[in-house]
Amino acid sequence: MPAAEAEAWARGTARPGVWLHATNARGLRTLYRDGFDMAAPEAFGRAWGDAVYLCRDRRTIAHYGAMIAEIDACGWAAVEAVVRLDRVVTLPVARFCDGAPVLGVDHFARIAWHCACFDSYARLLEITRRRSRLCESDAAFDAIGWALQDAGVDAIEVDEPAGSTPGWHADVQLVVFDPRRIVLIEDRIPQCAAA
Repeated sequence: MPAAEAEAWARGTARPGVWLHATNARGLRTLYRDGFDMAAPEAFGRAWGDAVYLCRDRRTIAHYGAMIAEIDACGWAAVEAVVRLDRVVTLPVARFCDGAPVLGVDHFARIAWHCACFDSYARLLEITRRRSRLCESDAAFDAIGWALQDAGVDAIEVDEPAGSTPGWHADVQLVVFDPRRIVLIEDRIPQCAAA
C-alpha cells in the first residue's frame, strides 16, 4: 500500500508511526505480494509466540538483519510498515537471562489483569508454575502470548532497556499477533543488504 494510504488505514492506531521488520531477501517479493505468512518456519524471533515482530530503531533492525545474514546467503532487508492496533500491553523487560526476558511479579499482575479469559490465565499459570526461573525457557513467554491473544490483546510492546542484553541499546519492539493488522509501505521497498 502506498505511504499515504497506509497512514490513512492506520489512523487512530494505539501505536502510530513507521515500524521496521527484518526479513530475508529471498522472501521480500513474496512478502510484499502476499503479506506475512505465520505458517512459515522461522529460524529465530518467536520468543513471545507466533507473531510478527517489529521495532523502530535502525540499530535493532540491523542486529536482526545480521542474524538473518548468518543463516541465509541471500542477505536481508528491512521493510517499513504501519499497524492498526486497539489493545496493546506494554511489558518493560528488566534484563535478559540466557536469551530470555526476565519479568517481575508486577509484570504478571499486569498480564493477569489483561487476561479476562479464565482458561488463558489458567494456561499461563500452569506453565509459569512449572518454571522456577523464567529464563530457563521461552515456553513461559509463549504462554504469555497465547493468554494475551485469548484475552483480545492485539500486540505486546516489549520495552527493552540498554544493557538488558550485553551490547544491546534501548528499543521498543512490537509483537503483533494478527498479521492483518500490519500494512507494508510499498513505495518504500528496501534495498537488500548482502550476507
